[in-house]
Amino acid sequence: MIRYLTNNTLSPAHKQGVTVAENTITAIEEARFTMEIYSILLIVSGGFNIRVNNTDYQVGTGDFLYMPIGSVVHIFNSPSSTTIYSYSFTDGYCCANLLDTEQALAFQRSIHNQVVLLRLSATTYVSLETFYRLLRIKQAESVHAPDDEIKKLYFNLMICEIIGLCKEDTGYESYHNIRNQNTLGRFIQLVRENFKQQHSVQFYAEALCVSAGHLTKIIKHASSKTVKQFIEDALIAEAKNLLNTERLSILDIAEELQFSTVSAFCKFFKKQTMMTPTAFRNSCSV
Repeated sequence: MIRYLTNNTLSPAHKQGVTVAENTITAIEEARFTMEIYSILLIVSGGFNIRVNNTDYQVGTGDFLYMPIGSVVHIFNSPSSTTIYSYSFTDGYCCANLLDTEQALAFQRSIHNQVVLLRLSATTYVSLETFYRLLRIKQAESVHAPDDEIKKLYFNLMICEIIGLCKEDTGYESYHNIRNQNTLGRFIQLVRENFKQQHSVQFYAEALCVSAGHLTKIIKHASSKTVKQFIEDALIAEAKNLLNTERLSILDIAEELQFSTVSAFCKFFKKQTMMTPTAFRNSCSV
């Protein structure tokens, strides 16, 4: 992989969609470039210094490095011989062949665009090295007998391997928390814009491209409140505002907030505030 990066030529992955390779470089020349493919590197021996998206990394034997498409990379001169196992794939191949599994969704939501450098334990390194060798054997066989389904299976297994490694790393948890906070911010904005018309958790989950259960888990973890509580709080706040500042009928307010009937609105309001809408309005008048 590094030889394609240092001379800035296209990797075979551009033609095949996905490729596995073993490269030994006697000396790495300084180079700057932007990643056009996803790249996973396992450093067998040697090492080099690299800057990715303005962050410096010192990569050495036994390290695992993942760089997404669009990463701005600067590799520095290195006189030492370096051997690397590489696994590369294009965005098109990823979109077309990533199976709809929990691991695949985790990849898309979390480290899809995140640079990852992991210091592997001896056991993990051996397991990953074995996995790379199996992939290389399958790739060599597919030259004579192409088997896209087997290639797809191995591709998804590799993605699962990445997610498993990242979950063991504390850096992943910090990034995951950041992602949760970002999702919380987007969710709150959606509630502000849609709470009058949309009262269901499913609507907000679909708008954020996640399942209702996963969205509830993220929001609860990031804020200690549930998705449903956010929606209900927004409705109650607006209902109180309308009851207090607008001379609208209870029917008008129920329709404004998209309740099916006045009865449904009154039942909802009393459950949340322990008062009927009329009682609340009267208390405001007093």
